[in-house]
Amino acid sequence: TVYGTGSYKLAEAENAVVPILPEAVSEFSTLAAKIIVGSADPNFTSIVSAYETLFPVSTPPDHDDLGGIVTDNHHTRYTDVEVLAVAE
Repeated sequence: TVYGTGSYKLAEAENAVVPILPEAVSEFSTLAAKIIVGSADPNFTSIVSAYETLFPVSTPPDHDDLGGIVTDNHHTRYTDVEVLAVAE
């Protein structure tokens, strides 16, 4: 974790450059985001990603490959013909 020490308005904080990092941080970690909080506010004011490509967050569809499998329906995955083909 790296903490900034400057006093900025929100736009200035979002555009501020990364401070000089200790070697232990720069050699063994990757900057993922900048989280901005107000001096008297415990909540995040802004989160700025370090990545150019952002992926939308959504729930993947349940296509029954893994998420829909329950212990009692594993036998329904194969037809009798497929079971015989595997057994040969």
